[in-house]
Amino acid sequence: MNRFKSRENLYAAPLQRAEEILAGGRGVDPSVDLPAEYSALTESYRALLHQRDKTLQISDSYQSQLLELNARLSQQVEEETEKRLLHDRNFAQNAKVAAMGEMLGVIAHQWRQPLAALAMIIQRLVVLQEEGMLSAGEVYSTGQRAMEQIRHMSETIDEFRYFYSPNRLCEDFSPGDKLQETIQLVAPQFAERGIEIELTVTAAEDRQLYGYPNQFKQALINLLANAREAIQELKELEGENFVGRIAIDLSTDEQRCCIAIHDNGSGVPTALATTLFDPFVTSKNSSGGSGIGLFIVRTIVTDGFKGELNYRSQPGDTTFSISLPLPQRGLR
Repeated sequence: MNRFKSRENLYAAPLQRAEEILAGGRGVDPSVDLPAEYSALTESYRALLHQRDKTLQISDSYQSQLLELNARLSQQVEEETEKRLLHDRNFAQNAKVAAMGEMLGVIAHQWRQPLAALAMIIQRLVVLQEEGMLSAGEVYSTGQRAMEQIRHMSETIDEFRYFYSPNRLCEDFSPGDKLQETIQLVAPQFAERGIEIELTVTAAEDRQLYGYPNQFKQALINLLANAREAIQELKELEGENFVGRIAIDLSTDEQRCCIAIHDNGSGVPTALATTLFDPFVTSKNSSGGSGIGLFIVRTIVTDGFKGELNYRSQPGDTTFSISLPLPQRGLR
């Protein structure tokens, strides 16, 4: 702004001098009223300078508004970034809670039988003591049976500690072995609900996947839990005689490992066809579905293993298919 004022002073002085000379009449043709014309021209220049000053003032105002707008935009960006980070943290927490809930459900079932056996052992000891029939041999054999149940419970905890512990390094692993381990973990709980699990393996040889095996098992257990809920939903409509079935097909070739999980449950609602794998989308709001199980599966399959996840569904026949690329021999 100051540099424009200094230029105004440079322009104003010569104009004022020209006006004085013309007004004095020196060197001017008397037949032409040049003083008046140049006086008018001087006024025009002064008006132009005034208009320029107003334009500069408006420009300064716009610049001030622009700076204020930039400041507001920066603040909004910071606020939205913080909201996004908070959303991501909440999602990660919800994912952990969902996984923990599934884990606790399976542990509860795995412990129910040994706890019942321990209760019977203790009651038997009390009865034998009351009847005076508690011998040293009986105490020893009963203690052995009790320790066997406790050992089984301890092994269950160790299995789940390994199952949900993060893998620090990628490694080669057998998809068939990890699938078998996952089925062994959930089979008792599924059997209790009248759900049969059948595994079919079609492979010329045992090809290895490369990645985080616990993530692989997490994806499988989420898909199996999803199938279990769909079967349970249909069973409530069909009655107790309805038999839930889950068929798992594992096949490998030189290029890919493919896993298909079929169930005869209620199927995927048509309304969720395009959003099924989005976070917080669920058809089980009434039963407490979190809506992140399938999102986690897709994230593991596509991001963790660079694979593909697809499904087809109708009532009584739903299949989720996983296709994972196998590492090429000698290239890794």
